[in-house]
Amino acid sequence: MLLEPERLHEIGRLRVPAAPITEQLRDRLAIPVATDDFAEVARAALALALTRDPFDRLVVAHAALRAGTLFTLDARIRANYAATAG
Repeated sequence: MLLEPERLHEIGRLRVPAAPITEQLRDRLAIPVATDDFAEVARAALALALTRDPFDRLVVAHAALRAGTLFTLDARIRANYAATAG
């Protein structure tokens, strides 16, 4: 999901836009960009009450749907989603 890192870049929390970060993850670490159905991710996010931030809810829902590890330093997400690292 590229929307969240791009938004963080736009508000100054990331120095680099989403595209170069994504390219590095794909090329150096073989981490692909997910192509899951957004509607499915959004439906799963509706059930999450861990935060009011819709982007955080989408990111966590997407990780949960894929049973994946989520790399984050966000304390609220780490407290509510067991499969985190960072």
